[in-house]
Amino acid sequence: MKFTQSDSGVELIGREGKWQPLPVKLVEADESFLTGVEAQLCALAMCLEDTLCCRIDRGFILNGATGEILEVIFDEPLRSIVSDSLAEMRALIKKHHTPKSRPSAKCEKCILKDDCLPQMLSAHTVREYMDEFYKELAADEKTA
Repeated sequence: MKFTQSDSGVELIGREGKWQPLPVKLVEADESFLTGVEAQLCALAMCLEDTLCCRIDRGFILNGATGEILEVIFDEPLRSIVSDSLAEMRALIKKHHTPKSRPSAKCEKCILKDDCLPQMLSAHTVREYMDEFYKELAADEKTA
């Protein structure tokens, strides 16, 4: 995340003047992976807009694999992808449904590949995982 001084920006605690948020994401990916990264960057911008009460029109992806800097415009089609994905996630949560994962070659480029939930759950069901999580949480609360 970067903030640039701008008259159309927002006030930040501890800084004089107004500042415009500029979301930046560093990735090491090929072209096929970038659409998802663009949506992630737009989702971050939409969260910041809600938090800071401002409009963020663009951000940047820095591709460490190629050295390329890609400007991402947060237009309505991209915002719709994010909103539709959010609506789908909310519907799944409401149904208490965890979709099956579809591991692919893209997983190798993901920064979470070592901590991926589908990999963690390979020996357990979601119910077993959640039961174990809540049991540990209750034990921690008793010792606190």
